[in-house]
Amino acid sequence: MNLILREATSADSAAILGLLEMTAAKGNIQLVYTRRPDPYASFLRETPAAKLLVWTDGGSVVAMGALLTRDFYVDGAICRGTYLTGLKKHPGVRQRLDLADATGALTGTGADFFFYSVLSDNAGVARAFQGVKYGSGEVTMSPLGGLTTFFSTTGGRLLLPPGRESRMCSPTDEPALAEFYGRLGPAAGLFPVGTPWQDNWGCALSDFCVVTTNGGRIVAAGALWDQTDFRQYLVAKYSPGLQVARLLNPGLSLLGYPRLPKAHTVIPFPMASFLLSEPGEEAALLTSLSVAARRRGYDQWVAGLAHTSAFHAHLARRRHVGFESTLHQVFLGPENTLACHDISGVQCAYL
Repeated sequence: MNLILREATSADSAAILGLLEMTAAKGNIQLVYTRRPDPYASFLRETPAAKLLVWTDGGSVVAMGALLTRDFYVDGAICRGTYLTGLKKHPGVRQRLDLADATGALTGTGADFFFYSVLSDNAGVARAFQGVKYGSGEVTMSPLGGLTTFFSTTGGRLLLPPGRESRMCSPTDEPALAEFYGRLGPAAGLFPVGTPWQDNWGCALSDFCVVTTNGGRIVAAGALWDQTDFRQYLVAKYSPGLQVARLLNPGLSLLGYPRLPKAHTVIPFPMASFLLSEPGEEAALLTSLSVAARRRGYDQWVAGLAHTSAFHAHLARRRHVGFESTLHQVFLGPENTLACHDISGVQCAYL
């Protein structure tokens, strides 16, 4: 087998979709992360600097990976980071992917640092980077920390602390919301730089919820961003115990747990994104987002949070179905020395 690495084109989209849906991530809930109907266009929608790579054998696409490059806050400074994602290969390919060739594509992004995430039940993926040579050195990795993806039921009672109000945003909120993100964003490690509703296709100002004082000052904000028109999560298979739980959906739903969807169906849900708050305002924002999601017709919503996020403990106390992952940083050599110490602002909508 002679694998050749090249940059993908739109003509590769059907083959890429086949790769994405060929295998599922391991775990009690085996998930397929897919990008229907056009994965090539989907990856390019993530960021203008997206780069999609494929490995071919005899002209046929047998493996893939994507490089998504954006600006993030690292220790309060603006740095360029490339996220490695979508690394998949055909089950019939026994040959190890030559990631040394891909390091040239990585350095071509102009990024200051590189990172990727791995589901805890799929930790073997991390071994793909072990022993990879780069120049005269070797690629090394360092775990940055864990994160949890929470699937929670929407709704509940909108009980806010005294002196607090919440609402979905309108155009008149834009200046104050931009000031809020510009003030709090730099303190959250790996929080994206920029204006979220202007810089992300499909995420509108009207998707943002704010918690304010009675005087109107914003103390917390976040968005309900539905990405299911360009990337989706499908359940391929449940463990025996969860197959039983799915049959008990009505009863478990009454207890506050999210309904387990039928296998191989796309369930629309919004991702809680761009979550920031002043200390002590986290629960009010999460409650407001949950109620707003139900009012928009969703049965469940998703939030992916670093363990160090101030929001993590609040969602962990709610009934949910969760998935654990670990974020890793990739070092290409001694010249690539920027280390990320704080990932509290990581956005699952970007992973």
